[in-house]
Amino acid sequence: HRRMKAAHAAGLTEVPTVLRPESEAEDIEVLLHANRQREKTYWQRGMEARRLWDIESKRAVERMQQGGRSKGQEAVPDPGQVRDKVGRAIGLSGRSVDTLLDVVGTVISLQRSGDVDTAETLLTSLKKGIAPAAKHSAVQAFREARRQPESETDHDEYIGLAAWEAMSVPERVHALTQTTSGTKLNRQIGTSIEWAQWSWNPVTGCRHGCEFCYARDIANHYFPQKFEPVLLPGRLGAPAATDVPMEAASDIRHKNVFTCSMADLFGRWVPQEWIDRVLDVIRTQNQWNYLLLTKFPQRLAEQDWPSNAWVGTTVNRQADILRATKAFEKVRKAGSATVTWLSVEPLIEPLKFDSLALFDWIVIGGASKSARTPKWVPPRRWVEDIIDVAEGDGCRVYMKTNLEYRRIELPGWSEPEADEAPVAFFPERKVRDG
Repeated sequence: HRRMKAAHAAGLTEVPTVLRPESEAEDIEVLLHANRQREKTYWQRGMEARRLWDIESKRAVERMQQGGRSKGQEAVPDPGQVRDKVGRAIGLSGRSVDTLLDVVGTVISLQRSGDVDTAETLLTSLKKGIAPAAKHSAVQAFREARRQPESETDHDEYIGLAAWEAMSVPERVHALTQTTSGTKLNRQIGTSIEWAQWSWNPVTGCRHGCEFCYARDIANHYFPQKFEPVLLPGRLGAPAATDVPMEAASDIRHKNVFTCSMADLFGRWVPQEWIDRVLDVIRTQNQWNYLLLTKFPQRLAEQDWPSNAWVGTTVNRQADILRATKAFEKVRKAGSATVTWLSVEPLIEPLKFDSLALFDWIVIGGASKSARTPKWVPPRRWVEDIIDVAEGDGCRVYMKTNLEYRRIELPGWSEPEADEAPVAFFPERKVRDG
């Protein structure tokens, strides 16, 4: 493109051109070679390494197949040879390539799970060098997760709402009884939902349209179905196929599964059959605790809750509190839910609770940056007001790491506190002139 611009600037009407065979691998190599003289960050070199690794692996397989060395067995390239070729291409040792790929893979995994804050912290560390970044706990967890059997993927077969409506009853029954051998729960590697060390998404998608939704950003970037509500039948067997780790005996977080973290399972659009099937799995696979969260708590009292389900709703604004209170009065009256909880994340305006006696647990947090809203850390006094009520009613409190609180007090100076969240969190508010 640089030569084309130069030719146009020189007034040439014809430009000598070399045509190469249509090959994505060759195209990528040409681009990398053409840009080799540029100074690149470790992140950019890591992304190049991921592409080159795929290219060199495929070529190694092709050479093995052409040489007849893979007859009767799967062709598996030598990772050491692939690593060394990639290293020579980007100017790193083979060992450094391995480490850099782990760091880049961790960042991508964190972004997909919604833990943007930890991903940004790791990227900042990577600017200082590969070795400092590799020491981050998230990278260690990523390496451990890679040694585990295959987990959920984002490319399972799925059934959307329109397809579900068009299915006959036998077809629906068949879909709901499918499982995929080898599919397991997702192990969390960051601190975004550290109160549950596992996640499970047999249903994804949501139609609430919250401005600050990180899940929508992830789904629109990585999921073929985007953020449309779908059922993924192949994931229904994941809890049964995953072993509860030994750490769960002393730390309940390793037994907790955030269920439908990329959906609202109880949104008014979700078929009851999908909900029933998920609850059936929860009931039969009772070696786990399953944490469920909704912004439409009106449906919660209609369900027959297994004892290992933690039933929760999200409250962001004062108007949400009355709806949550009415819904959980009915849930408590039904008597089937063992644990009830509230998620106040993000806390985007000061909330006044008369009582939290209906809830066993409350999680309070700020907001990571999303495509539509900025990062947000609520003022400490907003959080402390909620904690005061919770302690008085025996409701346990979990403060998320994204609160970033420290007490910073000096004589004659107090830490400034914001009056309200940025306008981006309140799309109905209009920005005044000036």
